Amino acid sequence: MKNVTVLVTGSGGDIGQSIVKILQQQDFVKKVVGTDIHDKHPSVLLCDAFYTVNRVTDSRYADEISRIIHTHEIDLLIPVAEPELRQHLKADTYSILVGRHPGLKVVLPNKLSLAVGFDKLRTAEYLKAKGIPTPTTVEAGDNPDLEYPFVLKDRYGSGSKVNHVVTTNRQYVFYQKEHSNLIQQQFLPGAEGEFTCGLYRSNGVVRSITFKRELMGGYSNYGVVENSEKTTRLLEDIATALDLEGAINVQFRRVNGVDYVFEINPRFSSTVLFRHLFGFSDLIWSIMTVFEVPLPDYRAPANGGVFYKGFNEYITPAK
Repeated sequence: MKNVTVLVTGSGGDIGQSIVKILQQQDFVKKVVGTDIHDKHPSVLLCDAFYTVNRVTDSRYADEISRIIHTHEIDLLIPVAEPELRQHLKADTYSILVGRHPGLKVVLPNKLSLAVGFDKLRTAEYLKAKGIPTPTTVEAGDNPDLEYPFVLKDRYGSGSKVNHVVTTNRQYVFYQKEHSNLIQQQFLPGAEGEFTCGLYRSNGVVRSITFKRELMGGYSNYGVVENSEKTTRLLEDIATALDLEGAINVQFRRVNGVDYVFEINPRFSSTVLFRHLFGFSDLIWSIMTVFEVPLPDYRAPANGGVFYKGFNEYITPAK
């Protein structure tokens, strides 16, 4: 595995930028090409080449990506943006591209993980059926089915874009009018901690890392490594339940000593670079797997390590 030219689609967001930064540090990477629906982000500088493309739902998208693959002789495609992954689940987007470009490798989690993770109601129901603790979750009807307070969130949404703690019927009615595809979810007090976990599995090998985190603006702003036998077993159970192949993100809250899984993101997450710096290199392992390269040994980092979300500034001087 050497002289690999990589195409990162959806490279303009925080996750895409982190992935590009990791790739640019790897000896086996020859060139990194990025795409996104606009160019107002640092990936235009981080990538060796960058293209603005249409949305994945546009009929021109596949042809645009195919031209980029042909022009740069792309060896590896890493789709990052959640809309792209959702469209692949619906229309098999990347299988079509592989059909057009024999030999092209694509880094993706398995379809069961995508299907379960992209539907928050199905996530709760599926994991519960497998004996994994989840908060009570139901579709949001005309009247609330859960006792106040509860969480109202988008069944198919990502992150915290639609995520409201509802305490009154007036609030419930208001949010029902403002949003569609809502679910009600049991409110889990956060005093014992909220956790975000990297989970990787391939050919039966399971690796994980757990951070106790704090959020700011919907992002993991601060976190502390907090692995344990208990959380490792929980994550192994989730990997088995999903028949996981690839890398995903798992989030849970601890209430009265019980870890309730409230979300699975079937993709690389915003902590992918933090994890990489701690030695949990799920991006690199995923690439090695598609190229059928044996994985190196992994030793989980010691508890107590801390990450901080920072900022970088970039400029392009006038010519």
